[in-house]
Amino acid sequence: MYKLRPHHGICIQLFKGKGYSEEFVANMKEFIEILESNPQIQLFPECDELCKNCPHKLLTNECNTKNHVLKLDNNVLSHLNLEIYQVMFWEDFKNKVKKEILDTNQLENICKGCSWLSFCLENNA
Repeated sequence: MYKLRPHHGICIQLFKGKGYSEEFVANMKEFIEILESNPQIQLFPECDELCKNCPHKLLTNECNTKNHVLKLDNNVLSHLNLEIYQVMFWEDFKNKVKKEILDTNQLENICKGCSWLSFCLENNA
């Protein structure tokens, strides 16, 4: 089972090979490959596999934009009627995010304030 920040369900689906660094992008691609086998995930409110090479990750394994990303996570959970620490299969979560967020143009509401929002809106068009 893999821990996954809820808002990363959006990031993964809109990923087009760009990121903070080459290491970040390589890690993202690797994790997406793992998810293709449809493992169980746990919706987790702290750093996950995708945070591994993120410049916002501190040595304490916390995010230096913790309040902001917690808000994004809570927006996703609330919109999808899911709970933190909930366990589910990746495909179920991915499909729910696609159907209830991406296909209904909810990105601006859910991801308000994210530095990647304009990029994601373009990729979701």
